[in-house]
Amino acid sequence: MISVVIPVLNYDVSNLVQSLLDQADTHEVDLEVIIGEDGSDTEWVEKNKKTLTDSRVKHFISATDIGRAAIRNKLASIAQGDWLLFIDADSAISEQYICAFKWYRNQADVLVGGTCYKSIQPDSEKMLRWKYGLSREMISPMKRNETPYLSFTANNFFIKKAVFDQIKFDEEVTKYGHEDTLFGLELKRRKTPLLHIDNAVEHLGIETSKRFLEKSNEAVSTLAQLLKSKKIKAEDVKLLAYYDKLQKTGGLAMLRSMSAMILPKIQNNLLSDKPNLRLFDLYKLIILDQELTAPDK
Repeated sequence: MISVVIPVLNYDVSNLVQSLLDQADTHEVDLEVIIGEDGSDTEWVEKNKKTLTDSRVKHFISATDIGRAAIRNKLASIAQGDWLLFIDADSAISEQYICAFKWYRNQADVLVGGTCYKSIQPDSEKMLRWKYGLSREMISPMKRNETPYLSFTANNFFIKKAVFDQIKFDEEVTKYGHEDTLFGLELKRRKTPLLHIDNAVEHLGIETSKRFLEKSNEAVSTLAQLLKSKKIKAEDVKLLAYYDKLQKTGGLAMLRSMSAMILPKIQNNLLSDKPNLRLFDLYKLIILDQELTAPDK
């Protein structure tokens, strides 16, 4: 059996769940779907209960947001299948989505399907997230397989339950970001066979640029804490590696001397209808430096 795990926060997953069930019927796949409401408002919980008419759907509800790592672990513990399929709630799948994972499952213990975005430009207030997704997340499986573990993402992956149960997501990561980075590094440490395939989900829930910046700040803060706690090394993440290079070459002094002056201008660009991703990289470097040099709370 395949257990599809879908963490949810205030999102209607009825179309995604129905697509999964329809594919299971068409291709005679033994499948269950486990929806995990992670602090969703009551109105969203009630809306998603409409998907519970099928006996293959389970609905777990957490009144509070327990975090991306903890909710995934909880849903996996409920799962009855020998394979787990993790999908983010704001995803759309292709007609052969389930079959593609079945076709490749004998080639590795972990399969990563990837993410894609529509080429049609969204509203101007969402340009940063859309542009970032197209340029930085929509990557071919060939390219991802060059660095398979560092390219691991948690929004669309297929894994043997026995393998997942040995690792799980690190529940000490309670804020947004990088629980998947740690998971990929643990897969690497264990030399777990991992293969990136061409089976992308389309990311539908594109946030506003303002919200994406807020989430990026939180992710950088999480990254800084992981570095301080030595759960991650500089070479494990491009942003940390570049920061480390600046530190060794003396470039940080220049960055710090300019940051107060340029940060507002960078933010204005990123919130505009023509965001520059190189400026976004610089923005994250400045935030990282602030996080790493701030006194521990």
